[in-house]
Amino acid sequence: SQRVFWYHDHLLVKEPGTAESTPWHHDQPYYPVDGEQLVSFWIPMDPVSKDTCVEYIRGSHRWGRWFSPKYFRKDKDFVVQDPRFETIPDFDAQRDQHEFLSWELQPGDMIAFHALAVHGAPGNRSSSRRRRAWAMRWLGDDARYASRVGAISPPLEGHGLTPGDAFGVAMFPEISLKSS
Repeated sequence: SQRVFWYHDHLLVKEPGTAESTPWHHDQPYYPVDGEQLVSFWIPMDPVSKDTCVEYIRGSHRWGRWFSPKYFRKDKDFVVQDPRFETIPDFDAQRDQHEFLSWELQPGDMIAFHALAVHGAPGNRSSSRRRRAWAMRWLGDDARYASRVGAISPPLEGHGLTPGDAFGVAMFPEISLKSS
């Protein structure tokens, strides 16, 4: 991409002893964005052991499949009526069919991944350590605002975009890549 646009960020926190896992999902169906140039970054703020790190399915961003977004705490799908979206398989039951990737990480390390890469995370088994991570999303030249039926995350209003528009309005500023 020749241009980069800030999309959004959030802080993810799993307290010690959190049993709930983050369900298998990929990010792009949650967002009103079409295009190939949507990258996610996951940056831990605490040490993360491999057994509590986010897991990714190698190559899943190349499958050409879009899975229905899920509410993380309700284990049900968002209300989305998009014919591209299918129910996400039980990848835990398919561990012998895919290569799963995870790492031991230190604060400030970064995982960069395509927004269609399928990923999920176990609970936080530590009895004393939080697992905090900063997640952010960036868009490239080919990203276009898309209409989604139903809820999106995060909810976005007042941006002035219509389906097919390029990003770059005040809510999604362009970040300069040129050196001075």
